[in-house]
Amino acid sequence: MNFISAEWLKIKRTGIRWMVIAFPILLAFFTLLYIWTHKGIVRINLINTWFNIWLSLIMPLFIIGVLVGLDIHKEAEIKQFSALFADQISRKKIFLTKYIFLCLCFLVSILLSMGVFWLGTLGLANAIPLRILLMGVAFGVIGTLPVVALQIWISFRWDLGISISVSIFGFLLSTLIGTTNLGEKIWYLIPWTYAYRLSEITNVFVVNLVDKNFRNHVIGLAEQTGVIGIVASLVTSLLFLAGGISWFKRWET
Repeated sequence: MNFISAEWLKIKRTGIRWMVIAFPILLAFFTLLYIWTHKGIVRINLINTWFNIWLSLIMPLFIIGVLVGLDIHKEAEIKQFSALFADQISRKKIFLTKYIFLCLCFLVSILLSMGVFWLGTLGLANAIPLRILLMGVAFGVIGTLPVVALQIWISFRWDLGISISVSIFGFLLSTLIGTTNLGEKIWYLIPWTYAYRLSEITNVFVVNLVDKNFRNHVIGLAEQTGVIGIVASLVTSLLFLAGGISWFKRWET
């Protein structure tokens, strides 16, 4: 916790805190503006609008790519990471601290935005239950874990420009493969798609399926997606963390 607190203090006078706190709230507000002007939108479209914006657009492009890139770039500006290595802390601990801190930043961002979004939809007849939003957030965060690890590795190796370029590439993959039928058979091979695909499982709880057999089929597909997505996300996270830490230990700045 001391290392996490130190990371938070490092970004005190930077724009990163605004990205973590203010930007998600603004995003929720503008999403609500769209929903308030389209009050006939059905519940499943309501929840898909929210998670589609957050987990297929904002997450890979802005929050993960730009946030991670800026945080590592900030360290590079201080005499090429001299401050980062000044306290003789093990490089493994440095890398893991960055990883945990940036995952927490993403979690705080999406929870803030979700809270504003949920409060703004309370007056609608088709408002989404809080438990379903929280479930989607949990799945989304799990799906984000490997992307954060990969972006930290890339940002240390190539700094901000390449980090943002990779995040744009991830955004395109997330949009084309994560949110469409194009990626039905290959999405689990592409980490940027995990967050949206996993959060999509919550659709099962908001769709009114009258036919029992069809409902069982849909639930079965959702369970399959959940198992594949969670396993793929955790395994990929461990691989990226192991690879990133192994390289970071040998890295000469």
